[in-house]
Amino acid sequence: MEDKKVAVHGIVTRRLYDKDGNPIKMFQENKVWDFLNGLFKLDIKIPFITGKWTLEPIVHNDITNTGLSRIAGLIIGEQVAEADIEPFTYLAIGTGTATASGLGAEIATGGGARAAGEISTVTTTTTDDTAQIVEEWTFTASFAITEEGWFNAASSGDLLAFRNFSAVNVESGNKFEVTHQIVVAESA
Repeated sequence: MEDKKVAVHGIVTRRLYDKDGNPIKMFQENKVWDFLNGLFKLDIKIPFITGKWTLEPIVHNDITNTGLSRIAGLIIGEQVAEADIEPFTYLAIGTGTATASGLGAEIATGGGARAAGEISTVTTTTTDDTAQIVEEWTFTASFAITEEGWFNAASSGDLLAFRNFSAVNVESGNKFEVTHQIVVAESA
């Protein structure tokens, strides 16, 4: 029997549209931006140094230890506090800094509240090896969005994975879409 190693990793894709549906460029941060933001809480946007401007930033996320535990538990139908583990079907965005314990400043008003996303499995390498959730918010207020997270409840709940990113400024009428994926694949 061949030994196979499996890896779990996440990918986050963001899209922003103006009130007329035209795409708006956002900053896709790189490892230098991650370092400066993590150490000094700086959001420095210098093309080719800390990232690049693009219509569709695609970055890896952070999967929490609780998220990994819940993934393993879901495989065997584990229960938490004598109740089945709830599936992860909610996306939330915020204006703070996310950590493994939750979002720093989750948006709850102005069209940016936590929402049940469209969930599915898609193919990255092997058929249906990727869990995916997609949500699009339409805003009635202005925000500087800097974080997103994937949860298993409409409020509170367990955080599966999250991503901090360079501020995305939205105003009333803008639409912001997040596609968050968790890939379970054979590692090299």
